[in-house]
Amino acid sequence: MTKKNLIGFVILFALIITFLAYIYLTPNQFTSIDTPDPISELSVIYLTPEVKTGNEVTLRIKTPPAASIEATIYYPNTTEPYILNSGAASPDRNIYWSDEAVWTWRVPEDTPTGEAKVIITASLVGANLVATKNFIINR
Repeated sequence: MTKKNLIGFVILFALIITFLAYIYLTPNQFTSIDTPDPISELSVIYLTPEVKTGNEVTLRIKTPPAASIEATIYYPNTTEPYILNSGAASPDRNIYWSDEAVWTWRVPEDTPTGEAKVIITASLVGANLVATKNFIINR
C-alpha cells in the first residue's frame, strides 16, 4: 500500500468514525416529530336507528386506513355469529386508504327480537382495536 493510499484510507476511516459518533452521540431530531399512531381510532359513526326484521341495516365505522376490518353481529338468542365481511378492501370501502367502511345487510325475517350486538375489529401492524355497539331489533 502506498503512502498516498494509506493517507486516503486514514482520512476515510476518520470521516466514518466522526459520522458514526455524530449519529450516536447527538440527540436524534427526527424522533421528536409527532407521528400519528397507525391504529388509534375505531368507532361507530352510524348505525340504522330503527332495526327491524326483514329490513336493511347500515353500519358506518371510522377505522385506521388500510386496517383489516371485520364486523360480527350477534343476534338475540342465537348461538352463531353473523360475520359481515373482513379484509382491508371490503366491498363497500371507498378506497384502500379510506378511514371509513360501510356495510349494509338485511336482517333475516326469522331473527328474534331483542338486543343485538355488533363487534368491529380492526387489525394493523400487529395491533388490534375493538368497538362494540348494541342495538334493538324489532318487528
